[in-house]
Amino acid sequence: MTSRCSDDGTALILGISSSTPTSSLDVALGTLTARRYLALGRTSLWWMSPYWGCPGNTDDAVPAETQFLLLQLEDGSCALLLPLLDSGKFRATLRNSTQHTNSKSTAALGMRVESGAATITATDFSSALYIAAGIDPYELIARGVAAAASLSGTAKPRTSKSVPPIADKFLWCTWDAYYSTISAEGVKLGLAALVAGGTPPKGVIIDDGWQVTDVDPMYRREKEQYPLLSRTAAATAAADRGGRFD
Repeated sequence: MTSRCSDDGTALILGISSSTPTSSLDVALGTLTARRYLALGRTSLWWMSPYWGCPGNTDDAVPAETQFLLLQLEDGSCALLLPLLDSGKFRATLRNSTQHTNSKSTAALGMRVESGAATITATDFSSALYIAAGIDPYELIARGVAAAASLSGTAKPRTSKSVPPIADKFLWCTWDAYYSTISAEGVKLGLAALVAGGTPPKGVIIDDGWQVTDVDPMYRREKEQYPLLSRTAAATAAADRGGRFD
């Protein structure tokens, strides 16, 4: 395990390594000590959900696929742990783990670094985890997200983006009202209800969910026993089963 200071000297960048090339590596980081924490863990292929807990409680283990962890420390200050994208090919996440010391097994915070493909391997992951601390959690998060975006190299924080004018307008998205059963009549009814309630929207987002990219039955080859399954469709099926898709 390696560590280095961030370029601005306000954070620690943690790295890990393997003796042999691997596409997935798990390590135990140590016992999590804090008053309480807020974790954002991936609950499906596309979404994250918040989880609150207190280290030490049996039922408060950090969820798998955690991509954001904010701790309130014993002295009242805060610490932020952000898993990173290493070299653009490997993704780190936090999770509950087991630490073995003096022939005893105790709960610990673990980290996994993976490429998602057995053919993409490496031995060194020098930028796997961003760790910083501060008094103000809002300032800490803003600083950490900006640093993580720069280190991962795949995104920009909101503070460095311009907000489009449409953000100042009230829009209605049909998803929470109709999900995938949206219809023209449903859109009319929804708009009428909003107008009657005194909140007429300035625009409508028609959202019928994730598109199915499989080949429609009528266009499949005549002798094809199983339909072609795209990566998106396969991922959806895996998520529905509570599994993961590589």
